[in-house]
This record gives sequence, structure tokens and C-alpha cells, in this order.
Amino acid sequence: MGDAFAWIGRIAEWVGQLIPKWQIVAATHSGVKFKHGHTITAIPPGIHWYWPATTLIQIYPTVRQT
Repeated sequence: MGDAFAWIGRIAEWVGQLIPKWQIVAATHSGVKFKHGHTITAIPPGIHWYWPATTLIQIYPTVRQT
């Protein structure tokens, strides 16, 4: 029965990629945004909007240890 309705989940995931999403980058982290697979942008802490269909965001910790 689950396989019969799996297509509904796939359609919902596809539609979800068309809606812009936001990523919160903590003050102790930084990030890198890959747009269309070739444009690379460094992102500082804060709130950032992106399109999941064309953008990949990776977050890295950048706090100095004392």
C-alpha cells in the first residue's frame, strides 16, 4: 500500500524544490553557497535565502579554540 502512494511524496518533494527556503547560519559558523554548480559564494553568519533546485549550501564551523 505504501508503494501505491509513494508517487505523492515524490511530487511533494519536487514542488518543494520550487519554493525558496532559508538557512540560518549560526554566529560560530560560516558557509559556502554553490549556485548552479559553478558559482561559489562565501556566506557569513545570518539568514540566507536560496532556491533548493539550483543551490547547494554547506555550513562549516569557524570558531577559534582558545
